Amino acid sequence: MHKTLARLYRDHLNSNRLMDILEGQLEVLKFTKPLPAKLMSEIVSYVREYTDKIHHPIEDHLYQVLLARTDRGHDEMEELLGQHLIVVDLTRKMLQAVDSADGGDNDSIDRLIEAGRELISHQRNHMNFEDRMAFPLLQEELKDEDFDIAAGALPDDEDPLLDPNIATRYPELFSYLNKGELMV
Repeated sequence: MHKTLARLYRDHLNSNRLMDILEGQLEVLKFTKPLPAKLMSEIVSYVREYTDKIHHPIEDHLYQVLLARTDRGHDEMEELLGQHLIVVDLTRKMLQAVDSADGGDNDSIDRLIEAGRELISHQRNHMNFEDRMAFPLLQEELKDEDFDIAAGALPDDEDPLLDPNIATRYPELFSYLNKGELMV
C-alpha cells in the first residue's frame, strides 16, 4: 500500500476517534454543566484545519485522477467529492453552534447537539464508504506516481494530532487524550 493511502486510512482512524470523543461530549452535555465548549471547539477546528484543508484535498485529487482514468466507481467518486463540500458546511455550522451554546440556554444546547450529531453521522458514513469502496478502488486503479503527485501537490502538513506541539495548538484535546487513548 502506498504511504499516501496508508496516511488516509490512518487519518480516518484518528478522525473516528475524535468523532467518538465528540459524541461522548454531546452525551455528557445532556446531563451536566458547564458546556465543554473548548474541547468541542478544538475537535471541530481540527476537522476544519486538517480534514477539510489537507486530508480531503488529497482525496479529491486522487478521485479526480480516477475519474479521468476509468469509469469504474464514477458515480461513487462524484458522490464523495460532493460529500466533502457538505463536511465543510457541517463543520461551519458546528463551530457556530458551539459559539452560540456557550451561554448554556437549552435551545442553543439543543441546536449544538443536533449539529454535532449531524456532523458525526455524516463523517462516519463518509469515512466508512471511503474505507470500504473508494480506497480499495484507488489502490487497484492508480499507480504509485499518482499517489506521489497527490501528496506532493498539497502542503506536506502532518496530522496535527501527531505533532509534538499538539499541547500548544489543541490544549484541551491534548489534555483529554493524555487521560485516555492517544492517536495512532
